[in-house]
Amino acid sequence: ERKLDLIGTAPQIVNPSQDATAISGSPAHAFYGALKQNDTQTAVKALKRFMQISSDLNLQLDMASMLVEAYEPAGVPIVRNILEKDFENLDPSKLAIASHGLYTYSVGALTIDSEYTYLRDKAKKALEKQNLTENQQAALYNVLASLEYSMKNYLQALKYQEKTIDLAVTEPAYYYNIAKINQLL
Repeated sequence: ERKLDLIGTAPQIVNPSQDATAISGSPAHAFYGALKQNDTQTAVKALKRFMQISSDLNLQLDMASMLVEAYEPAGVPIVRNILEKDFENLDPSKLAIASHGLYTYSVGALTIDSEYTYLRDKAKKALEKQNLTENQQAALYNVLASLEYSMKNYLQALKYQEKTIDLAVTEPAYYYNIAKINQLL
């Protein structure tokens, strides 16, 4: 489904001000159009341009997370940079999406062992934010459960996944995840 041929390439450090002049018109429109065409190189350029002209950090993170979820290595340092610089100003739901995107990318790129601590710490820090909704908490606990599952810490994964069900009783994916963990115990 997704572009997997770039997984083997190491993510490069991305400076949003570099190589962003090739996009004309609306960078957001160019970004979404490029993703629709599976043209991640143009999407990266459009995102860099968008970041120059927009102060909407949550939208920047959302767009960068889409690149990561498309397995575009250039998206990883962009997401990480936004998380590092603006964590306190980001919407918790965007943090959950970004964390899950980085998790999924790391699993696919076979780098989860080296990314585990970073991702776990970011998800736990996001859970400390004030005024989280139950769905936002559940999404973050689901990231933690996924991380523990990937590290074969099945009992800890089960504990986190049980919290997701307590917080979001109508989300079928969480029940599926808990069933998969229970199969391994």
